Amino acid sequence: TISGSPCEMEREIANTIHGGSGYTPNCTEDSTFYPHQCFESTCFCVNDDGSPISESDHQASEEKECREVIMHIRGPEPDYSKIGEGSSITCSIAASYEDEDFVMYIDGVAFDELSDDSVWKEAGFEWKSYDLKNGTIESYIVLLVDEFTKEHNMSNITCYSMKNAEAISFLISLDSLEVTIAPTDAPEPTTVAIPVYIKIYNPKRGYVYSEDPDNVVAVGAIADNDQKALYEYMDDKTIRSVAYPDLYLTQTLVQGQISIQLKPYKGNAVQTWLRNMDAAGDSRLYVSRPSKGKRTPFYLDYFKKSLTGYKGTEKPNQKWALVLESGELYPN
Repeated sequence: TISGSPCEMEREIANTIHGGSGYTPNCTEDSTFYPHQCFESTCFCVNDDGSPISESDHQASEEKECREVIMHIRGPEPDYSKIGEGSSITCSIAASYEDEDFVMYIDGVAFDELSDDSVWKEAGFEWKSYDLKNGTIESYIVLLVDEFTKEHNMSNITCYSMKNAEAISFLISLDSLEVTIAPTDAPEPTTVAIPVYIKIYNPKRGYVYSEDPDNVVAVGAIADNDQKALYEYMDDKTIRSVAYPDLYLTQTLVQGQISIQLKPYKGNAVQTWLRNMDAAGDSRLYVSRPSKGKRTPFYLDYFKKSLTGYKGTEKPNQKWALVLESGELYPN
């Protein structure tokens, strides 16, 4: 007895008659007909019931589309469409084949051809694809902007499929954050206790050490009173360097990779260091980075001999605690 969906039954009949040597329909994971079917080097499009569509024969190498190609672009969510905030910009194309030539243009220039002085150059860039197992493959381009500036405003984002000769665009329109201008004699942010210096310590990796503003690393041992390993944890949860008192610990993007550096005070999300504990009860430090239209915790991490940021794990590389100069834990 033959049972199953029409595609499954037709496939079973074909296997019974031809023993796998003739045309056998290809079924999706949900047991329907793939929109394009192939036999040897020839492919053709089919209707939902598996019947061939006339004049749709083509060579497999042509990668002809058998269904409507759907493109989508999503800009920053309204809450993050502001100068000083950050967000992701995502383009996608849903088609029968992976679109390796799906390209993002910014003001008419392909992303990988942007000049070094372009404000978009430091944005995180990711290309990926997903096989939905139903005859559709979605190809994605994700652009992650750490912090929007006025130079990002009114940029035109266009995603273009050379394979399908289709394009979709989005205009970046940013609002200004409301800023309260403090009196010129307003004090700098102050620590919980003045002065209380802290170190940032990981039992496996050692101490966070600011060799210079662009090179914040982990070292196994430090000398007493070495200011490059000392910081202040401020009331607003920023971490100020003692060696470079005008600069603050920051998760930033360097050539598309998350890096830890010292930057001038902005008090934004990537300078606001929060604390929690992992499943083992060990302390972790994290910032809430913009990721796909929402805020996601990215923890201080150690990867390939460098400090970086990554989503939460239970690994030793994310166990960073604030400790006093005496070695005691900094109070919560």
